[in-house]
Amino acid sequence: MERGEGHGGRLVHDVETEDVSTALVRFENGAMATVVNSVLSPDEVSRIRIDCERATVELTHLYGHSNDNWRITPAPDVSGEEVAAWQDFGPDVRVRTWSSCANSSSACGPACGRASSGADGRTSLELITALYKSAFTDTTVRAGEIGPETPITRRCTAAPPAGRLVAREEVSA
Repeated sequence: MERGEGHGGRLVHDVETEDVSTALVRFENGAMATVVNSVLSPDEVSRIRIDCERATVELTHLYGHSNDNWRITPAPDVSGEEVAAWQDFGPDVRVRTWSSCANSSSACGPACGRASSGADGRTSLELITALYKSAFTDTTVRAGEIGPETPITRRCTAAPPAGRLVAREEVSA
């Protein structure tokens, strides 16, 4: 992440964390992402969409997914053989957690340019923590601002309903 900005709050549900959040992220390689999380929608569906130069990879499911829940839309110049290889997800095992998603998403690596590894997990957690820090402090967070001693890594909770997110202990900018 080069920089990110997050917003969130409790709008409806009496929970300790947010019930809706949004984020804008710019990565060091220039890629950009929007992230929306909400438990407010009666639609109750999880959607992941990754737009890459060679394909769009989408996953739509509710509380777990299988091979049939993936859709790959290739760029016009991608060969049928390449698309067929991306469609080989391996055995059709219903997945219930995002961490297991990598086992089912062999298409995303080649379609998007690279596969992820276990080492990317820390980077993902730093991104999430940076977005919480942004929401708590109402600032843009830049790469390198999150580390083991950053106060935000200790605890994140939400403000009263309809409030913006706040940390229970003071968060330094």
